[in-house]
Amino acid sequence: MKPLELCPFCGGADLKFTDLKFDHQQTRLTHVVCTMCQSLGPGVEMTGDQELDETAAIVMWNRRAGTPTDPAPPPELVPKDLDKN
Repeated sequence: MKPLELCPFCGGADLKFTDLKFDHQQTRLTHVVCTMCQSLGPGVEMTGDQELDETAAIVMWNRRAGTPTDPAPPPELVPKDLDKN
């Protein structure tokens, strides 16, 4: 299992998993939460008695924009003026 990356907002390393339950449905959302700044990562939906899926929550928490797996396009590919057609 991949380790959790630091909080992208405060750099905190004190992270935990939280499981939010909805009474009106058999749905739960698992999140990673930073205990330093209370940032909540994206939720992973689970139904019924499904076990806590920490792996999926870790993948969602560790996803960052502009990382080497999702780089910004090179400047020569960015349109200079989108209004001109």
